[in-house]
Amino acid sequence: GDALSSDHGHERTSALRAVFRECSTDKRKSNNEISVGIPGKDSHKSGDKQEPPTARTNRHINDASSPTTEAAKASVHPDRRVDIGVPIGLVTGRHLRSPTLSTGIHPTAIVAAGAQLGEDVEVGPYCVVGKHVRLGDRTRLVAHVVIDGDTWIGEECELFPFCSIGTTPQDKKLKSTGEPARLRIGKNNRIREHVTIHGGTPFGGGTTALGDNNMLLVGAHIGHDATVGSNVVFTNGAMAAGHTEIGDRAILGAMVGIHQFARVGKLAMVGAGAMVSHDAPPFAMIQGDRAKLVAVNKVGLHRNGYTAEQKALVKRVFRLLFWRAGTLHQRLEFVRGSALHRDPICQEIVDFVAASKRGICSPRSGLRNPTDEIATGEDARGA
Repeated sequence: GDALSSDHGHERTSALRAVFRECSTDKRKSNNEISVGIPGKDSHKSGDKQEPPTARTNRHINDASSPTTEAAKASVHPDRRVDIGVPIGLVTGRHLRSPTLSTGIHPTAIVAAGAQLGEDVEVGPYCVVGKHVRLGDRTRLVAHVVIDGDTWIGEECELFPFCSIGTTPQDKKLKSTGEPARLRIGKNNRIREHVTIHGGTPFGGGTTALGDNNMLLVGAHIGHDATVGSNVVFTNGAMAAGHTEIGDRAILGAMVGIHQFARVGKLAMVGAGAMVSHDAPPFAMIQGDRAKLVAVNKVGLHRNGYTAEQKALVKRVFRLLFWRAGTLHQRLEFVRGSALHRDPICQEIVDFVAASKRGICSPRSGLRNPTDEIATGEDARGA
């Protein structure tokens, strides 16, 4: 045992002597080879420690094993996006519809196992995609986008930084252990910065739905169980509360607020800052707090290809329904019995008004609901 210990001691002593000899040899080399201090200064004056031989050896080993694959290089340089044909890293659990997909996912993005991504989807830096999310072909998440819940987004949509889509609705009755909120978004939608859209709840329709070709500008909000049609514009800061309905081609101006359960009809124009607590009829212009009916949306009708005869028809129906005497029920019955009701545009307006549960935005001027007289047949023919 003593002999074995002696042999080990001699081996350690020999190894230390070899290290000291190597260090002594290194000291006689030029400063460019051994100094890690300030260039142009002597190493003993720089105050920096010399790199030990073992560190140099380890450094060479690490350099030899440095990442060489394109994906590994991208992880070192997170500003680069890599097109990958198969999931790697954080996206191992992705379910792709075809093995030939080319999906671009930034190395800093987090895509949960179970998420389904279509062809040519782009997920930018620091995006977070939940496990129940489905993204349609060619949809693009620019950066810092959060998508959660049971959310389906259609083809060719574009989501900009810091928007939050499909997260838990703002309802105190909900529990965190419940089912993920359901949200369905159509194709070709543009969702700008800081937009929030919440999924449905068991207490409402169960689903929040958006159509196609919508534009949601900065800071817009769509509450739970809301229904938004197609070609709708939410201007900056416009907000639709829960259970609301926004018709096709409606435009909500900046900072508009739509009360819960209120409806905005097709091609309605809601002026900036309006607080809409009642239903806004189709083709109407709505303004004010509380919002009132001020006119027919003539510009919107013109831009959407309505003829002069159709625009005149809308004006006549509005006069009979909103700017004539009698109760709303009496005026509705009168229009239903007139020749105007044979036109689909008139039927659309009448059906919307008749189905109102919160009431219709009252006109800003003129007779509203007096009961002492009712529109006559001459009104309908001469309007």
